[in-house]
Amino acid sequence: MSSLGQQITLMLIFETGKQPVTIKFSRLLYYVIIGVVGLLIIVSIVGTFTYARLVVHSNEREELVQENEELRRLNSKIVLLENNLQAYRSMLGQVATLAGIDLAQYGMETPVEVLSSAESTAVSKEPALITEQADTFQGPVGTPKGLPVQGFVSRTFRPTADNPKTRHLGIDLAVKKGTRVIATADGEVAFAGWDDSFGWKVVLKHLNNVETMYGHNDTLLVTTGQLVRYGQAIALSGSTGVSTAPHVHYEVRVDGLPVDPEDYYGKDNNTQSH
Repeated sequence: MSSLGQQITLMLIFETGKQPVTIKFSRLLYYVIIGVVGLLIIVSIVGTFTYARLVVHSNEREELVQENEELRRLNSKIVLLENNLQAYRSMLGQVATLAGIDLAQYGMETPVEVLSSAESTAVSKEPALITEQADTFQGPVGTPKGLPVQGFVSRTFRPTADNPKTRHLGIDLAVKKGTRVIATADGEVAFAGWDDSFGWKVVLKHLNNVETMYGHNDTLLVTTGQLVRYGQAIALSGSTGVSTAPHVHYEVRVDGLPVDPEDYYGKDNNTQSH
């Protein structure tokens, strides 16, 4: 490359013996080209570095979400253990009283029938249990109200999570195995059977294209096509399907789309069609 005055001459020489090609352009244009190329290189380097950092931060965020969900599950297990221990201590106190044994002589305190601080945080949205079968109404009626069990929310409603592993279309309620799972509204059993993900599952149809789903049960107490009442036991909780501990997966769907079950905690149950 050589310069002539205010111009830059670029000569291309081919090894095949073809006639050389000469390109001339101003010195100003040469500097502009060099500047643009340099700017593109800098932008590419900065863009690559920024993208890498965003990917790392995104992965860290997903890991934190998963760790948080795992901590919630562990906390629920601890609370359940504390509740079971409190129940066993209460039973021990009753047995000791009946047997005329003074536990203080053995360095043990007599259990006091009070709720622990852990129990005071439990979700207590369960209606009164109904055991009779529904035979006084026709078709799915009622609006979901409350929760199917008294438990601890170990996993929340996360329908838009970026990571499919943390996406959750309902809520998980940690309870001990064998807890009665109740219908949160009058309805008709649309499905009662096995699901590879949710194990023994029950789906109820209600008014206005509303459905509720109860998953991971140990035992089903209803069959497909059966009419059930608000508060009626429809299953016993368990840990079937893809599950790490006993709990109830509860969903509410409107027109086939999942909605947050917490939106229905305080709604009045419509049972006037009985």
